Amino acid sequence: MKESRVEELIKKLYEMIEDAPRIFSGSYRDKVLDLLDEIKGDIPSEIQMAKEIVEKRAGILAAAEREADKTRNLAQEYARQLVNEHEISVEARRRAAETLEKAEKNAREIRHAAALYCDDTMRRAEQALAQIGKEVGAARQQFNEVADNVNQ
Repeated sequence: MKESRVEELIKKLYEMIEDAPRIFSGSYRDKVLDLLDEIKGDIPSEIQMAKEIVEKRAGILAAAEREADKTRNLAQEYARQLVNEHEISVEARRRAAETLEKAEKNAREIRHAAALYCDDTMRRAEQALAQIGKEVGAARQQFNEVADNVNQ
């Protein structure tokens, strides 16, 4: 396992104190070395805590990234749905307009055909009435001729 920078510095400090020409008195020197040993002993737990903090941070960042991806995907899906709904609405309006146009065209054609039928029916009725009028006129003339012959 690679030695941390702090462990490396403590090791150098340890060596400097041991190699130093007796600047420190014996008991003072022993106290300093004991403190360095204590620091050296605490370093693994401190490093472990730092690693745990970094791991938790990485976990939190990963969870936040997953949540952001999820939110982004939901937003994109919602946007696609809105676009689809808009496209469906546009298509429905287009079809409705097309259906209305066809219905209006059919209604115009039906009104035109009805007008032609009515005109034809009235023309035939007029012709029939004219024929009946001629026949009534002829019958009336015959009646008058018979009546004149009876009166004479």
